[in-house]
Amino acid sequence: MQHPIKLGAHVSIAGTLSNAPERARQMGCEGFQIFNTNPRNWRQTKVSDFEKEQFRARTKKLGVGPAFIHTIYLINLASSTPQFWELSIQALVDALLLGREIGARAVVTHVGSPKDEGFKVGLERVHEALRRLCATLDRYEPDSVRLCLEFSAGTGSHIGKTFEELTTILDPFEKYNFGVTLDTAHMFTSGVELRTQAALEELVVTIEKTIGFERVEFIHLNDSKAPFGSGADRHEDIGKGEIGLDALTRFVHHPRFRDFNFILETPALKTAPPDTAWLDTIRTQLGIK
Repeated sequence: MQHPIKLGAHVSIAGTLSNAPERARQMGCEGFQIFNTNPRNWRQTKVSDFEKEQFRARTKKLGVGPAFIHTIYLINLASSTPQFWELSIQALVDALLLGREIGARAVVTHVGSPKDEGFKVGLERVHEALRRLCATLDRYEPDSVRLCLEFSAGTGSHIGKTFEELTTILDPFEKYNFGVTLDTAHMFTSGVELRTQAALEELVVTIEKTIGFERVEFIHLNDSKAPFGSGADRHEDIGKGEIGLDALTRFVHHPRFRDFNFILETPALKTAPPDTAWLDTIRTQLGIK
């Protein structure tokens, strides 16, 4: 059943990559996200050509797409450590190449942090990393998958915690059509107010004046355990956190956001495997059934 607002979730790739579309179907997803490999180490999981084709075919047959890839947590394009910086670029290239081969719509990554060296130094490293990446993309021509930078929760010196920072990163690479993934919990803790209609309208204007809606590819829909402006990245189940159900309902129904894919990354996904009833309950709470 197709719903007026497309709601999906992050899905496990345990066992094999091609298990993910079936898990997405069991949950009733309309769009889903996966990690391309273990998110907490640098080792790239090898995926056979058969598994890649199975993933692509099952996603299409089951009607659960589009599929999105989230990169590993270790990526830091602003790192001052040469080894980590090089590993970060390669990990991002690996995710993009896999995304192309399995028919994913986009790959989303955190930008990273220059720690105490400041935004300007970090920005230079990020730009150099993206230039290196673009040279590789030109060789491999993965035209079918879009690279997206995720809006940061504002933790410490992490880059990408304002729309202005993301615009500064992306403007020099306009021809590559890089995008942005918004995250309601991250925006909230970075200082973007979401809890009133007036704040929501102000957010729309800010996006139009900075990154532009054409750069927004999809949205992580999460409530927040952490308070407004705290800079803490702590997701909460929908309606149980500091943002609240009323604000998230207004957000998903707003004409400027309702047509994007919404992907849940909430704590419920880390316990017993959710089913269709779980996701349909959230749809009911948000008024999209």
